[in-house]
Amino acid sequence: MKEFSVRVRRSSVWYFARNLFFGVMLSVIVYLTGQIIFSVSYKYVPIGKIIFTVLFFITACLFIIPFVMQLRSKGEIDIFAPSVFILGFFGIAYLLRPLQMILTGKYRLLYPAYAGLSSSTVVAYGCLVLLYMNVGFVSFLFGYYAKWGKRLSVTLPVPSDDWKRGRLWTGVTTYSLISVTSLLIVIHLTTGSIVTLVQQWDNRSQLLAGLHLFTILARASAIASIVLLLYYRRLHPTIIAHLFVSIFIVLTFGRRAFALTLVLIFLIAYHYAARKIKISEAIPVGIGLFSIAGVVRVLRTGEMTNLFLYLLNIPTNLLAKLADDLGRGFDNFVLLLWGMPELWGHQFGTTFLRVPLNFVPRVFWAGKPSLTVGSEFANIFFPGRSGGVPPGPLALQYLNFHVVGIVLGMFVFGILFRALYYQLKTNISNRAIVLLYAVTIVHFRKGINNNSLFIWIFTISITVGLLLILSVDYPSSRFHSSEKDSI
Repeated sequence: MKEFSVRVRRSSVWYFARNLFFGVMLSVIVYLTGQIIFSVSYKYVPIGKIIFTVLFFITACLFIIPFVMQLRSKGEIDIFAPSVFILGFFGIAYLLRPLQMILTGKYRLLYPAYAGLSSSTVVAYGCLVLLYMNVGFVSFLFGYYAKWGKRLSVTLPVPSDDWKRGRLWTGVTTYSLISVTSLLIVIHLTTGSIVTLVQQWDNRSQLLAGLHLFTILARASAIASIVLLLYYRRLHPTIIAHLFVSIFIVLTFGRRAFALTLVLIFLIAYHYAARKIKISEAIPVGIGLFSIAGVVRVLRTGEMTNLFLYLLNIPTNLLAKLADDLGRGFDNFVLLLWGMPELWGHQFGTTFLRVPLNFVPRVFWAGKPSLTVGSEFANIFFPGRSGGVPPGPLALQYLNFHVVGIVLGMFVFGILFRALYYQLKTNISNRAIVLLYAVTIVHFRKGINNNSLFIWIFTISITVGLLLILSVDYPSSRFHSSEKDSI
């Protein structure tokens, strides 16, 4: 037995060393290839546009692989599997803008401040981004379908699923009060009125400076809503109403991204605990929501003529809406490549070392700077801008470790999420695992960075706290009944 374990350790070390070597060699090849493509695309723009289009279609084809693999193995598509869900968000971030450029023939960035960049510059750097996307997606898939993910999943802890009925509403009430109290504290320290707070859309980041902890604690009520769903394994008006109020509290802070995150966690919990959501249901709903958002944006101009023109060409306008709201990852990566190393040099992993510093309250650190990569990116490329501009997952890995960061980072990313998904599928009836999986995959849907790590640590702590209330046995606990009551 000892000899067998030694062999396993040796094979694991050899497997790691071999993949590390291949990853570094692949990075060198990709870098050299990128330099050739960049030179040709910059000097000969028509050829560059052809290379741009070819790389785009190669990347788009890579997205078919996870769907095909799932159909072959299961006969159906799990839209919340990491290979579909995460790569889907990566695709939205990096493929919508190239598609818009190809269809319109306008190779310009969305940011007015950089509208003067020539098409040759955008095409050349865009080709590099598409090349790095291809390599990153392939690395993720290799890591995802490697054996390490399954091996790692065995070492992950399995939380208790023995939730006490009597503690359910105690936990839900406690967490609801935490959210309401957080909202009241923020109102007291800022505007003094919830109406005024809602109306303060401009400079919201400055208004809530130093109150980030309360904006995160406001999520507690939504986590309680998701626990209610997991406990009863069905939708009920009470659960929907509780979730609606919880999302309203989050939106009061102006945290639309937080609200989207919580809705996605709720949908994933519903998918695995109540009823599977089919891809044929998810796509029309998503398109409908963005179509409505586009119409609302036009209506805010007050011109009905603009609405009529928008509806006449809604497919193109919908693509523009999606690209503008969700697809800026491509533009940000192009800007990063264009500005390096003159404006911003490689960070060599220091962006992740800032995470512990985020936990230091501003009360104890006078003049504490914004430590997120998005804020630093905004300060460098958009001086004077309010709020941060996340550079995107692949751009962040490139910022830290060049091409090697993309290759090895995406490979490790694939392994980690394969482990989480394998644990989920082997313990699908465990509600705690469903909740922890949903919280984790949603927070890292756009990659791992210092901001997502910081918020995930807080959110997972809130989640684990509620799970402990529900499941830990206390010596004198009066909550002993295991029968489910009705809502």
